[in-house]
Amino acid sequence: MNDEIKKKNELWDRYYTTYSPTLVGRIMYDSQRDVLKKVMSDIPRTVKLIDIGCGKGSTLTSFRDWGFKDSIGIDLSEAGLHECEKTGFKIGLDVFLVDGTDTHYPSKSFDIVFSEGTLEHYKDFTPFIREWCRLSRDKVIIVQPNHFCLYSQIIQVLWGLFRQNSGGVKELTYRLEDFYKVFDQYGFDWVSTSFTLLKENAVIVFERRNKIRDAKDEDDPH
Repeated sequence: MNDEIKKKNELWDRYYTTYSPTLVGRIMYDSQRDVLKKVMSDIPRTVKLIDIGCGKGSTLTSFRDWGFKDSIGIDLSEAGLHECEKTGFKIGLDVFLVDGTDTHYPSKSFDIVFSEGTLEHYKDFTPFIREWCRLSRDKVIIVQPNHFCLYSQIIQVLWGLFRQNSGGVKELTYRLEDFYKVFDQYGFDWVSTSFTLLKENAVIVFERRNKIRDAKDEDDPH
């Protein structure tokens, strides 16, 4: 675990114990969840899914509600995992204390690797993407803020002025294309980007390149 992740983890522990969403925040979250549900609608419910940076477990709850029963969450924040327990998830069974850049799961352990609102918090997000691409045999789906729309810029200003209970958590500004390029370097093609109504958040889907060839190689290793 690098120093940046260690320092950010302390912030996340404070965030999960102090932050409460505003009415606007809840509306934005519901809008984002509607877009994610639509993106996930064509994915078979039998897939094996991991939610990296699962936080309080809200998205993992949605996945289970939508029929993705073979799903787990990981996070480095003990405070976040204890919040997960309050919603019925069991640590060590449903959610796990694991570093999202070094999970120790075998390669291609999951059909779907998902993460919501993670990459924008780190100056170097490459270790996350590298690990997620290693873990996924099919798709990586991420939810990221779009800081280049007007509504998002207003939100960032208001957050700085009024959100004193964020635990010190802040977002860095990246173009969505910055993520596309790194995923491409690790063998994943950009498939689609779906925006919320005011374009403040994006659900982005990447798919493993050469999936058919990889499957044949696994069936016939010689």
